[in-house]
Amino acid sequence: PLEEPRVHDEALDRLEALTEDADYEALTQFRRLAGSLRRQHGPRVDEIGAALADFDYECALALLRALRPQPA
Repeated sequence: PLEEPRVHDEALDRLEALTEDADYEALTQFRRLAGSLRRQHGPRVDEIGAALADFDYECALALLRALRPQPA
């Protein structure tokens, strides 16, 4: 079986940086990654897209950071 393409940390880092800067490009970057992110993290990824579409970068950033593995 083919392994699902995973979103690499570099792509997630870029999305997070764009979101942190409240850069409109964040939505474009998110749309590029959305399918893979959804497969990895489930429907909560849609909340990030909705926040970005509403220009709620603070909320989107918090949701994005919640996708990262939490240190024990």
